[in-house]
Amino acid sequence: MKRIIYLTLMLIGLTAACILTGCSSGPKLENVELGKDDKYSCTFEDVKHEFVISLPEERKNAPLIVMLHGAGDSPENFRETSELDKEALPKGYAVCYASGTVNAKAGRNSRSWNYGRIEPDYNDVGFIKALVNYLVDEYSLDDDNVFCAGFSNGGFMNFRLALEAQDTFQACASVGGDLCKTLWNKRPEKNDVGMLAVIGEIDESISKNFDGSSKTALDPAIEDVVDYMASSNGLVQQFEGEIGDGSIIRKYGADGDKDIVWGVVVKDGKHGWPTEELNSFSVNKLILEFFENWR
Repeated sequence: MKRIIYLTLMLIGLTAACILTGCSSGPKLENVELGKDDKYSCTFEDVKHEFVISLPEERKNAPLIVMLHGAGDSPENFRETSELDKEALPKGYAVCYASGTVNAKAGRNSRSWNYGRIEPDYNDVGFIKALVNYLVDEYSLDDDNVFCAGFSNGGFMNFRLALEAQDTFQACASVGGDLCKTLWNKRPEKNDVGMLAVIGEIDESISKNFDGSSKTALDPAIEDVVDYMASSNGLVQQFEGEIGDGSIIRKYGADGDKDIVWGVVVKDGKHGWPTEELNSFSVNKLILEFFENWR
């Protein structure tokens, strides 16, 4: 009888510890090692990944942004080309750039993300969630303020995370990405992850209603996807205006609440990462302004 009571008390203690420390179940990162140029390698479900992380001066309880590169890119190159660190670190964010995998079953011979169109063995949603858990524990970051952003293939992956990792991310930002048809056809009725969607006006990789490309595209129109992200959150359009030199931003919200879904069409924009020099506004500043709604 005493042994039963003892085991029961142990289980209660372990449960309480998990609640207090934020421990999580499920697969975890393994073989985490620091290599050259401050780049880490790790494995998740026997698949190799890499990541680099930039930390603010005060790391304890810092919010975290996970950055997902486009197909064929690398974490270190995406850090260099996006330059989000320059804006994010002074605001107290930790920023981690992670790598996808060489996904032969999806027809890729370079690193990419399994964003849902084809279902190979690579569990990238699981990897990204495990990465967040590792970083939160390792650096004492704020697990209540975790965000994600990505470009192109990484932007598509952000839409998948917004649907399938609602327990991990407060908000996601997709630049040059969309929700693929496979996930669109089984989208949940309700969703509570904030979404910033930025696409170029003449980006040929994105399905759009306003230019008629959605009539022959494989994926749903980005306008319909943004409307879904808003309506599934219980939001309505509250604002439309210009940023930069004629780019259009639409903000969706609810009375007395924050704007938590934004859609941006970059005037004359192609498939790229908007900058002040090229587009008269900085997508880095826009992403951080959007994420600040949750802090």
